[in-house]
Formats: sequence, C-alpha cells, structure tokens
Amino acid sequence: MSKDINGKTIKINDVLRNVDNHAIVLVVSGNNKGYIALGVANMIAGINDWLDVYPDGTFEILGSAETHDDEVVGAQ
Repeated sequence: MSKDINGKTIKINDVLRNVDNHAIVLVVSGNNKGYIALGVANMIAGINDWLDVYPDGTFEILGSAETHDDEVVGAQ
C-alpha cells in the first residue's frame, strides 16, 4: 500500500498532489495483461503511471473524487 506524505494510505479515486512538481493526479485502477494495480492519471498533463513507481511520500492526498456535499452542490 502506498502512503502519502502524511502517512495516509492512498486509495482509488483519491485526488493527489505531487509534492515535488505540484502536478494533480487522480488514482485509478489499471490493468495491463492481467496485472491489476493502482495508477495515477492526469490526461491533460499527460500523466499515466503505476502508483507503485513513485516512492512513499511523493504525493499528498487532497481529497477523494467520490466525496461530495449534497447541501453545497447546487446551493443557491
């Protein structure tokens, strides 16, 4: 399990910031010829790598793409 700069476990759909270059990526599930693992992706920046190629502490978890606040979304 990969850990962020604060020691938190990185999970699928986490939104991460690379602490070295400040790139923002999304944690995704990857599959390559039967190898299934977590990856990081940002199609705008051209990032598409396996998460495990980065050492622990490379990223900071900013939040999750799964979370939302129904009371804030669409509020007037």
